[in-house]
Amino acid sequence: MGMAHVVSTVEGFIMNASGYIRSFIGAALVLAAGSARANAQARSYTVCKDGTTWLVRGHGVCGGHGGVDPRRSELANRTLNPNWPKRVEEARRHEFEDRMKAERRALDERQRLEREALNSQQRTERQSLEAQKKSVEANEKFERKNIEANDKAAKKAAEENEKAIKKAQKLARKP
Repeated sequence: MGMAHVVSTVEGFIMNASGYIRSFIGAALVLAAGSARANAQARSYTVCKDGTTWLVRGHGVCGGHGGVDPRRSELANRTLNPNWPKRVEEARRHEFEDRMKAERRALDERQRLEREALNSQQRTERQSLEAQKKSVEANEKFERKNIEANDKAAKKAAEENEKAIKKAQKLARKP
């Protein structure tokens, strides 16, 4: 065996070992990434409809809080990070929760004001319809009285005409 053959064999071994090491490192990275992703999914945020934020998932988490708000839960998982130091994570989560609760209060207040405005509008429309109805009734009553007065006046005029005609006929018969 020549020196060239030994060098070639050693280089081949190093190349094979290098490939194995790269494969091993690649597999380790894939496993670590999968583990991190699984850990992140296991430690994700759930936001309830009342704004309460939890760092857990599971059935009944928001049972007494109006149920899960999926849109806000997604926002919390994009905004917050469960891997922050515990105090930082808790402080940021409380800030987030306070913002969510403030938004909820603002929404509730806006809805309350809209209900009040709608009720006021409906009350005004009812009052307007009642006023129109009274006006129509008053106009109808006035028209009825006018018709009655006209009928009475016409009847009286007809009676007076009748009397005048009879009187004229009596006078016409006298020689």
